[in-house]
Amino acid sequence: MSIVSVRELDLEGKRKYYISLAEGTVGLRTFEIVTSTPADGEPEVIAGLGSSGYAVTPFSLWPGSTHVYCVKITPTRELRDRTTWYVTADYKTVFNIIELQRATEDDPTARPTTSSGQSRTIMMPVRRCLRTNFYKTWSEAGPGATFSLKQAANSASDPLDPPIEIPVTEWDFSFSKNVAALPTWVTDSSLNYMNGVNNADQSVVVGGATRTIPKGFGKISNVGFGETQQENGIEYIPLHWNVTLREPRQLASGESTAPGPWDVERLDEGMRTIANPSSSSSGAIWTNIRDSSGKQTISLPVPFNGSGQPLAPSSGASSSGILSSPIPEANLYWACYRPFGPRVDYSVIPWT
Repeated sequence: MSIVSVRELDLEGKRKYYISLAEGTVGLRTFEIVTSTPADGEPEVIAGLGSSGYAVTPFSLWPGSTHVYCVKITPTRELRDRTTWYVTADYKTVFNIIELQRATEDDPTARPTTSSGQSRTIMMPVRRCLRTNFYKTWSEAGPGATFSLKQAANSASDPLDPPIEIPVTEWDFSFSKNVAALPTWVTDSSLNYMNGVNNADQSVVVGGATRTIPKGFGKISNVGFGETQQENGIEYIPLHWNVTLREPRQLASGESTAPGPWDVERLDEGMRTIANPSSSSSGAIWTNIRDSSGKQTISLPVPFNGSGQPLAPSSGASSSGILSSPIPEANLYWACYRPFGPRVDYSVIPWT
């Protein structure tokens, strides 16, 4: 093919350029192209226009502009002349992420991971929180004004019933990536990536900036993928997943680290104990805990000593076994539970 002539038409309706608050800057240019043979088709015409002195190609700039880019080139053959073509080129300044990625990368699997996010608020029970001493009249200068991390309990060391529930706001980020094939962490359920919590700090790109998901802060959810697609002769699968970020609680006195925010802390407490486990061939014998009268079964759990027994009198009770003051926080035992299973390796996920 050879181009005989290329000229831009600037009569009414052939060239437009306008600026609006709704659409940004929008432009239209029209070209007349004459080829040497009727066998030349649309691909040859577009290529010929791009190699001409006008240099109109996808994502090329409007003459004299630094931000108005070509987004569409449309060739149309003249009605009664098979060697004459009219080509329109559309320009604009407002783009979506797909247009931006296609402008710089033909291979859909080589395009970077995209991200978006929003916060969400959930209600959570509180079992350890900042608490003051017990007081009659509040005063910021008085003894009740000092907050420290303690069990959410009353002055008899009974957990609050009903428990404190608070609205907690956490971030939920969505990620998308075109992949040549589904990765193993998606298809193998034994790897525990569904609801997987990260086992190490992981760098990710969110909002164009590199950020760190600290160890134990992230939890994967809503993993999904679409049907196999093809673009520019390359097959790919659109993959997407969410990661929710949660903050850990504050440190208690003497702690250097806190449990992971997706772990659950529970006070060691109960309403019955294991008594004389060796006296029964069928196993342990459960015994209900009774109050100080020895007649009434308790109606609320009491703190345990970490071995399935109520805390000893030396842990806050008088010589008669009756509590004379709350059990000191330092004497309470807690257990940390991991409901989301083993931690997983986030480094195998395509974050970029």
